[in-house]
Amino acid sequence: MSTGHIEGPENSLQPLMKGPRAPSDDERPHRVFKSTDGIAANMNEDLRARRSRASYDYLVGASDGRSPGNACNNFVYHSNRKPTGGRSLEYLDGDQNRTSNVTHNLGDHHDDPHCFDSDSDSGDCLLDHQIRMLEAKKAAASSRKCANPGPVGLLGFGLSTILLNLHNTGSFPLSTVIVAMGICLGGGAQFIAGLLEWVRGNTFAYVAFTSYGAFWLSLVCVWMLPNTAAGTSKLVDPASEYFVGVYLFLWGIFSFVMLLCTIRMNLAIFLVFLTVTLLFLMLGCSSMASSAVGLRAAGYEGIICGSLALYLAFAEILNEMWDRTILPVIPMTQVLGWIGALKGYKATQLDKRNRSTRNVSQQSGRGVRR
Repeated sequence: MSTGHIEGPENSLQPLMKGPRAPSDDERPHRVFKSTDGIAANMNEDLRARRSRASYDYLVGASDGRSPGNACNNFVYHSNRKPTGGRSLEYLDGDQNRTSNVTHNLGDHHDDPHCFDSDSDSGDCLLDHQIRMLEAKKAAASSRKCANPGPVGLLGFGLSTILLNLHNTGSFPLSTVIVAMGICLGGGAQFIAGLLEWVRGNTFAYVAFTSYGAFWLSLVCVWMLPNTAAGTSKLVDPASEYFVGVYLFLWGIFSFVMLLCTIRMNLAIFLVFLTVTLLFLMLGCSSMASSAVGLRAAGYEGIICGSLALYLAFAEILNEMWDRTILPVIPMTQVLGWIGALKGYKATQLDKRNRSTRNVSQQSGRGVRR
């Protein structure tokens, strides 16, 4: 707690009223909604201005040289200048929240009408109120929950993949149903889901959804451009089956890189990217080799891939809505634990088998000796 005198414009001592000063209508909306940097700057300016106008009381000891000779050894002597002696205390500024362990005798300064308590200063109270409001707004903004766009992207990927690979198995021709699904759900919905994942800061989902959404849009262009004027242009030729295979093989390499990232996730998404990697590689090899059997096999594998993507989408929706595990996705840490336990079990069984074989050989050796 500090005591000080405020000097007025005519060098007269004027009391500073205790308690917070209510802001006027003009300054209230501007001072309440300031940024944190602005609040800190104003706080420093207010403190510097107040200290420049105030004359603080300092407590000095008998060994300071400026205390009277009859002063006791305790810090009871008041001075309006900061002491420089070895036993002097720092100035009693309440703004620094300093408390001395030494008992002080401040006399009757609290009864002086010209003294003020800096802890109840109006500027500090207003700044504290502004900081609390900003902290409350920040907490409310951070607690605002955003929806998960992942299931939409997985649904677009899964449904479009199943329809396309039903065509690859020879069950259905390449019709407008597959093209429409490729544009709207496989391309558009996945691309939008990827952008929303970017907003959420999920790099993996952002790259995966936007990339596979762009793949579906480009695949539809590969199908449709030969039927337009660009197909008969001298500058653009229809893609050969071999070059389409190269195109699909490159997407297989991309999917393999994404597969490496899923090792730290869960088993469901790992299987999705494992099957999509195999699907692209099988489709690419089948197109380059012009193999109908390989294309049909890739179609069945693609149906499995799309089904796994749908399972993962449904698992995310149901588990979030019911706030419990309805459809398990099995974290990869648990899978690795199972693998480690299985290896340990096999090692134990092998060790038991070796011991039993050793015991049998030892017993047979003893029988021969007898």
